Amino acid sequence: MCEWRFYNNDTFVGDSESSDEDIKQIAFDLNGQMLLGVEVNSEWVTIFHFDLGGRLETIPYPIEDRSGPDQLWMLSQPSGMVFTLRSDGKYQHCMGSETPNGEWISIEE
Repeated sequence: MCEWRFYNNDTFVGDSESSDEDIKQIAFDLNGQMLLGVEVNSEWVTIFHFDLGGRLETIPYPIEDRSGPDQLWMLSQPSGMVFTLRSDGKYQHCMGSETPNGEWISIEE
């Protein structure tokens, strides 16, 4: 539930408004890349850095376009844990097979 942009070796490839064909190319470019790091700034813009030069940036929708906090993205880990970040800067980190318990933790804590 966010806007996103994808870059490959600092070259803009496409974004959440791109054509289906361009989005398929982005998925192809990301396939097989290893996630090296994640940055989250104070406005909850997230930048995912990949080993083969991929960079995915996620941007929350403007506040006036939201009815409440949106789940921006979910990151599934090999352990089965899932990290979910919301547009209000709160997150959950739990097993993917578990039903979220409703408790969200501020990322600023």
